[in-house]
Amino acid sequence: MLRWACASLVVLCSALLSMNEVVRSRQRIRALRSLLEALSAMRGELTQRHTPLPELLEKLTSRQTQPAAEFFGAAAVNLVRRELPFAAAWEMALKETEPLCLLPEERQAMENLGRQLGRSGLKEQAEAILSAEKKLALFLELEERERMKKNRLRAALGAGAGAMLAILLL
Repeated sequence: MLRWACASLVVLCSALLSMNEVVRSRQRIRALRSLLEALSAMRGELTQRHTPLPELLEKLTSRQTQPAAEFFGAAAVNLVRRELPFAAAWEMALKETEPLCLLPEERQAMENLGRQLGRSGLKEQAEAILSAEKKLALFLELEERERMKKNRLRAALGAGAGAMLAILLL
């Protein structure tokens, strides 16, 4: 009886480990979509209303979905309370906001955007935001393709590998 219980635990654990990747992929897709929406709103506020960056960060914090709202909130706090330069506040917020689940290339695109904001005219800033949006949209599309290809396979392989290991242990 104990063998069967252990075998079932092995199958369950391996299935859960593989499902962890599925959940992580969904979190990344949600985070990228949230960032895309927020950057689009940011571009609109800058070009149409000429909103100053500290005020814009506060607006995005209250109006956007998570995890983008958390990111912009952290950037606003870093900028105002810690009195950091904009680029440093932006970069620190990227590091502090774990739910973003950004890959190094995605993080680099966001860091580059942070370095360009506040240093040039409105037109150049809008172009920088649009460029970052395009890059993130490409990353989102790649992640969605990857998810469609591999999520079912990951779940099946995890459960299958656990079953094989359980059979070997019995």
